[in-house]
Parts: sequence; C-alpha cells; structure tokens
Amino acid sequence: MQKRVGPMEQRKHYRFPFDRSVEYTPAWGRAAGVWRAGKAVDFSFGGVRILGERRLHQDDLVQIRLEPFENGSSFVTHARVVYVHLQTNGRWLLGCEFLPSTAQAVTSNGVELLDVADKCAL
Repeated sequence: MQKRVGPMEQRKHYRFPFDRSVEYTPAWGRAAGVWRAGKAVDFSFGGVRILGERRLHQDDLVQIRLEPFENGSSFVTHARVVYVHLQTNGRWLLGCEFLPSTAQAVTSNGVELLDVADKCAL
C-alpha cells in the first residue's frame, strides 16, 4: 500500500505568514513596467503568494517589489507564476516561484544587483 503524502510534506520550504504590501509587474509585454498593488499572503524561501487585482497567467515572468522604504529604496526580485486562482472577492491569488539569483536592490541612486546564494544551486 502506498503512503499518502500531505501538502506540507511535498513542499521544499516552509511557508511563513507575510502580511505585507507588494507591487508586481509582468517582466515583458505591453504591461511591463506598470506596477500593480498587491498583498503578500505568505512567503517561503522558494516563493511568495500574492493577492492582487491584475490577473497574470501561469508561466508568466514577473518582477515583485516589496513596499518602498522611507529613503526611496526597495527590494525587487523576479519570479515565475506557478498558478493563478480567482478568489470569491474578485481578486487573483498568484503563486509565484522565485527565480534563482535575480534579486536587486532599487535605490534612489539606481539599481544595484545583489549577490544571492541559491541553496539549491550550490
């Protein structure tokens, strides 16, 4: 008899509650660079789930920006949309998987690439 594996046992990373404002935009296309407001629902080392008004599609590449800091800087990372679910309130739940080694710090002086160690790539 085969043992059933629960959802948490299938995950590579534990999800943490992450109630924070974020902004997201498609990485290319007509809507690229148009930042949409969203709310991060939870976060793991592998990705983030975002609740937003703008629907994206599975396998879309997106940029995700955490709420800007008071000094005008923010943190931007790239991800791939893994799934999209319409919620009862009309908003979209986007399951996003982080792409390895693509984090950027956006400051008032421009964009600075950050060295990101990807545990899976080591």
